[in-house]
This record gives sequence, C-alpha cells and structure tokens, in this order.
Amino acid sequence: MAFLDDYLTDLSEIGDILKKIELASKSFATFNRKQFGEGDPRAHTFVETHNTARISSELIGMYGRVCQSPQFRGEWEQEEEIPAAYRAFEPGRSLFIRFMSIVEYDLKRIILLTKDKALLSTLEKNKMLPFSQLRNLSLKNGILSNEDAEKWRLASKIRNIIVHNGMISDDSFQVTLPTRTVIFEAGVQPRFEVDFFYLMTESLLAPGYRWYLKIGARS
Repeated sequence: MAFLDDYLTDLSEIGDILKKIELASKSFATFNRKQFGEGDPRAHTFVETHNTARISSELIGMYGRVCQSPQFRGEWEQEEEIPAAYRAFEPGRSLFIRFMSIVEYDLKRIILLTKDKALLSTLEKNKMLPFSQLRNLSLKNGILSNEDAEKWRLASKIRNIIVHNGMISDDSFQVTLPTRTVIFEAGVQPRFEVDFFYLMTESLLAPGYRWYLKIGARS
C-alpha cells in the first residue's frame, strides 16, 4: 500500500529530528556538567532527554526495518493506516511529556540550589508550585524573555491537554513551529502530523537551556 511507503518517509524524517535532539541535548548536558559539576540539575534534564531520544530513535529505526521486511510488510498492509501512524506518533508524544515533566522537576531543584532571590521564597512556601507559576514568576523577574515564556505557556498547555483532557482542548489556539502552524480547535481532537511532538521537544531545548542558566546566574 502507498501509505507504507509514505510511512517509511515519515520514519526517516522523525529519525533525523531525533538525531538533532540527541546532539543538542548531549551538547547542553556536556557544557553544564563542565560548568556546574556532575549530577547538577542543569545537566540532568538534557542527559535524560538525550537518553529518551536515543531509545525513541532505536524504536523508530526498528519500525522502519520491520516495515521493509517482506515477512512483516504483508501483515502491516492488512492494517489500516492509523495503527501504523500511531507507532510513529506515540514515541514522540511520550518523549514530549517526559521532557516537560523533567523540566518542571529540575527547575525547582535549580531554584533551591542557586537560592534565586526572585523565586526561592515562593517555592519554599509551596513545594508543589505549578509550572505555570514558575513560568510567570520567571517572566516577571526578567529570567524568561517574552518569546520563551510564550513557548513554555503553549508547551505546558499542550502537555495538560494530552495528560488530562484526552488531547481535546477547551479553547482554540495555535502553535507556530519553524516548519508549520498547528491549530487546536475547542472541543475537537486535532489531527497531528506524526512528527509534531518530536518538533515540539526539539524547539524547547534551547529555551530550556537559557532558562536554567538565567536562574543559575542569579545565585
């Protein structure tokens, strides 16, 4: 079926994105390890993201090999397109959710470690401080730029929609990535391209790196 040929193209493109995520994460982790020491939370996020991206890459590569194997290709051709696409889509969604969770966890560790005056007192009063408040406080105190704060606002909103709302948004909004714009409509489950969450994760690596260093610079 033609969709399997398209699927192989999608897998190849996803593999390229994952390689970029691995390289960027490794670079940020290496720099922060040298700067702050082994085990520092400013490195931890990128170590974990690199490892998760590597596992995702191996999984996507396996799907590609299976899809080209005559033994399995016949079986996959009996399936509908959606299950095949889901195999490519799901590792990206998992990668994005894990990345956002690690960032939220490590942000709090960095604040406690650096004793940032603008953020520490608020966090000490509420160790369960929501990600949105960490973002708002960072924006208010000049730790986050307006552009980066907006990226994190949308990323957090999407993470919550996935985890709590069955991927259906309560309101309409759009996300602009370097290669496309994705529109979320209220009450409608969006039709994502299979590479959406891989691209979302890639787009947040540099903003995360900048956020961490800005907090660290205020110690």
